[in-house]
Amino acid sequence: MTALIKHYDIHGLVSITVQRSAAFDLIPDLSRPFRYFQVANLDRDPDIILEVGDFEPDNQGCYLVDHQLHVRENYLYCEDAYRTARWRVEINGFERGQTRIRFTGTCKSLKKLLAPGMLPESLLLKQVLAFHLSRKGYFLIHGAAASKNGQTVILFGRGGAYKTTILMNLLRQNDGWLMMGDDLAIVGKGQVLSFPAWAGFFAFRYKRLPTEALSLLNRIHLLFFLANYRSIDLPVIDKGQLSGLVHCTVGASDQVHIEELRVEKTLSQLVTVSATEDHISNNIGPTSAYPRYVEAYTYVFPDNLAAKRWRDATIELQAQTQNVPSLALSLPRSPKPHHISEAVRALEGIDFSPDSSARREEGDLPLDQTGEASS
Repeated sequence: MTALIKHYDIHGLVSITVQRSAAFDLIPDLSRPFRYFQVANLDRDPDIILEVGDFEPDNQGCYLVDHQLHVRENYLYCEDAYRTARWRVEINGFERGQTRIRFTGTCKSLKKLLAPGMLPESLLLKQVLAFHLSRKGYFLIHGAAASKNGQTVILFGRGGAYKTTILMNLLRQNDGWLMMGDDLAIVGKGQVLSFPAWAGFFAFRYKRLPTEALSLLNRIHLLFFLANYRSIDLPVIDKGQLSGLVHCTVGASDQVHIEELRVEKTLSQLVTVSATEDHISNNIGPTSAYPRYVEAYTYVFPDNLAAKRWRDATIELQAQTQNVPSLALSLPRSPKPHHISEAVRALEGIDFSPDSSARREEGDLPLDQTGEASS
């Protein structure tokens, strides 16, 4: 079968080449979640190579972990399964140098039929990319990022915290806000870099829905929308200065509440949320293979680089966020449209300029109970 080769260049930091059979993708956003970064060719050797197709592993000299994972220095191989998915994977360059992933597998699901290339990229590619970024001092974090006048605010929290809805409403203000990512963003060296993965899912909500919530009918419409969504047409900006961290939660009260916290506390929450999301595999199910592979590798090589990623992230980001405003935003458990509007107005009324947090004490934020900026 004819080979399909795709190249991705992530802000000049990490490059990826994916090679698989040229099966038809009815929904490209499922098979190629990083297509915002797709390029015709690379001007250097890729940092990550993903080859999808049958292969014979080289397991000589390996330790066997949990009767399943074959591990030696800088190498891992296993046969694995989750629900209707079965796969074999070999990773050369597990913690150093170029990473070459060889993968073959099957998945008996509707999503697999709609997007034949979905399985390896959903299971592995995001986490391997995140590791390569961390080696260069950048970190792929779980959060929505919006930028205005070069100042970028990251909204983060667990699923269901209405980050996407707040981002949608910021963009709809037509007041200079641009998106950098709905689910993921890259943070490093005091900057935020865009990462609009799975962009079609956000575009549907942004164009068609008042909030991020999807009814059964919405989900059917979403499939038709994604089948025809071929180019990213969102208001995206690629770079901005890290100017604010906002931890989003729901259910603490029946009002919108926002307060300033010590940045160390908020940063710890951001790292915890992002590390937890590492264990979730988009589109496959409530699990991800790669963190388990890191754990197995760490059992044999406890001082490996992959296992240190979030520790390194915490140290690096602490140095980069010393004077960054750090906020906690709480919405009611089932927020109404006026609650979302209040939250957006509150965020727009906050000074996110550099060093603004140094002028305030923890909790000293000019907001009343409803989230309205007080005079």
